[in-house]
Amino acid sequence: MGLVTATTGCKASQTTIAFRTVASVQTAARSSLDAWADYVVATEKRIAALPDDQRAAATDTLNSRRGLVRVAIARYQQAAELAHAGVNAALDAGTTPAPAPLLDAGNQLVATVANLSK
Repeated sequence: MGLVTATTGCKASQTTIAFRTVASVQTAARSSLDAWADYVVATEKRIAALPDDQRAAATDTLNSRRGLVRVAIARYQQAAELAHAGVNAALDAGTTPAPAPLLDAGNQLVATVANLSK
């Protein structure tokens, strides 16, 4: 499932649309991370209730998923930094910002969290 980009009426400029797209990506990323935190808390409670002989494997699985989410977060943060620099450069040049790298990283983060939270 990908992010939905902001759609606006015909009066919105390309710059406004770009900023709204960036805002929607950031909102989706925050929501995904909130959901991930809820998943981790619920999973840790479930692991604590497991018999001793099953806890280690379940903990290893959760820790593996945490690592994958950390990688997705790092990619998202890197894309956010690049998008921020790109927006500033576009504004300085009087052109339209291109949030595509941030949108791609946001989609990857949301997809990673969604898949690992199943």
